[in-house]
Amino acid sequence: VAGDFHDILPSEGGCWMPIGDVAGHGLPAGLVMTMLQSIVAATTFVRPTDSAVEVWTAVNALLFNNIRERLRQDEHVTLTLLRYERNGRVVFAGAHEDLIVFRQKTGRCEIIPTVGVWAGIKREHARGAAVQNELVLDAGDVLLLYSDGVTEAMNADQQAFGLERVAHELVDEGRLSVDAIRDRILESVQRWQVRQTDDVTLLVARYLPLRDTRRA
Repeated sequence: VAGDFHDILPSEGGCWMPIGDVAGHGLPAGLVMTMLQSIVAATTFVRPTDSAVEVWTAVNALLFNNIRERLRQDEHVTLTLLRYERNGRVVFAGAHEDLIVFRQKTGRCEIIPTVGVWAGIKREHARGAAVQNELVLDAGDVLLLYSDGVTEAMNADQQAFGLERVAHELVDEGRLSVDAIRDRILESVQRWQVRQTDDVTLLVARYLPLRDTRRA
C-alpha cells in the first residue's frame, strides 16, 4: 500500500491529469491517496470548467479537513493538477515533480517547473501561493509525468537516477509509441536501482490533433 497517485479524468473538451505523492509510506499514505483520488475525481466532475488553480484550492481544503482534523494525521501531498485541452493547451497548478516535454520538431526536451505549495498542510494558503501556469503542445509532442520513485532510484554507489537521465531517455525514445517510451524508461530505472524502495509512476501522453487521430 503506497502513496503515488495519478489519474486521467475525461471532461468536455479534454481531460484532467492529476499526479501526486503522499508523504510517507504504508497504510496511512495509502488511505490518503485513495481519498485524494475520490476528491479530485468528484471536484473535476462537478467543476469541469474551473481553472486548475481553483480546483487545486478546493481539493486542498478538503484534504486538509480529512487529514488534519478528521484523521489527526500530519501527512501532506505533492500534487499537480493538469487540465488538457484538445487544442494542445495544458494548464496546471500545484507543486509536484517538474514536467518534461519532448518536442517533436526539435528532438529536445523542455523541463517545466511546477511552482506552488504542497497540499493538505493548510486549509487556506496566502494569496498567490497557489499558482497557475500553462504550456502548449504541438503535434507529436510528448508530455511525461512521473513520481520521485523514478528520479530518486539509487544504484550501488548511492547515485540517484535523476531528472537529467529521465530527460535523456525521453530524447532517445521520444518518437516511439507511448507504451514503448514508458516501458523503456521503466526498464532503465530497474536496471539502475539496486532495489526498489519507493513507488515508481510514469504517465506518458502524446498530443495528436483531432485530424491526426481520425486519420490514424
